[in-house]
Amino acid sequence: MSQNLLILLVLAGIVLLGFLIYIGIQVYRSRWYKTHGKEVIATVVDIEERERVYNRRIYTKYKVYAHWKDPLTDLSYDYESRWVYNLPRVLYPNKSKVNVYIQPNEPEKYFFEL
Repeated sequence: MSQNLLILLVLAGIVLLGFLIYIGIQVYRSRWYKTHGKEVIATVVDIEERERVYNRRIYTKYKVYAHWKDPLTDLSYDYESRWVYNLPRVLYPNKSKVNVYIQPNEPEKYFFEL
């Protein structure tokens, strides 16, 4: 019995460690883009909405899509946010502006801030 408990605790510790590493990488990534990246102002073009029911409650998540055109190269780029649970339709209606941090030499690599 104690061996099964030990295995369970070790597995829980590994999962927790993985989660903490993931959070650390996300924080590092956002800080890196904010200090080394180039901030561009993109225009919201769409907001995707998904609902799911869990324990008889409806949970809705949103993903914001934005578009930016580089004035120097005249190339267009499309960006998408991570899934969020606040109400971006109220905060960011279509045609509103959002901050996107891009790598200066590679605009395809970005951090979308909501």
